[in-house]
Amino acid sequence: MTPPFTAAVAVAFINHVLKDAPSARLRLAAQAGKRIVFDLAGLVIRLEIDVAGQVAEADAEKDVHTTIYLTPGQWLRLAMKDDKVLRELHVEGDMQLAQTVSHLVETVRWDIEEDLSKVMGDVAAHRLVKTVREWLDARKAGASSLMQAAVEYAEEEAHILAKRRQIEQFVKEVDEVREAADRLEKRLQLLQNKAK
Repeated sequence: MTPPFTAAVAVAFINHVLKDAPSARLRLAAQAGKRIVFDLAGLVIRLEIDVAGQVAEADAEKDVHTTIYLTPGQWLRLAMKDDKVLRELHVEGDMQLAQTVSHLVETVRWDIEEDLSKVMGDVAAHRLVKTVREWLDARKAGASSLMQAAVEYAEEEAHILAKRRQIEQFVKEVDEVREAADRLEKRLQLLQNKAK
């Protein structure tokens, strides 16, 4: 069951981000009247696009034009600005509307530093955002290093994974065997033709 405040929070946040993106609102306004559902592992948010290019909470009784399903992991990756996740989402319904939403997710950014500066001042907001970005970058670099170390261990120590050069050599040898088999087949065909 979706908590009653979830859609209201989503609507307020989306419209806040769209406030400073007139081209995005114009693009959304072209889809006015359409309804979209975001299904985050059972947490359902129903939105309707209005003529001003903003969103409102959609009536659950009305037909839905597009449904986008997200896992919690995909939601987190989107929040971390990993736009590659957009290609992995399961989408049903109006693909043009889904493409519009995808385009907006890729191009419209929340200026969190600007919003924080209204609460805590420019310098503090800048430092906080910079610190959080550095922390996230360090975590991403750490995860990447950990993954690289795991791959190297699997290749070198545990011999679970084949090295790239081993795979390339194997493919080359398979091609050579295939070519030799093709040549042998042609020779056999020639011999059969001569024997006739």
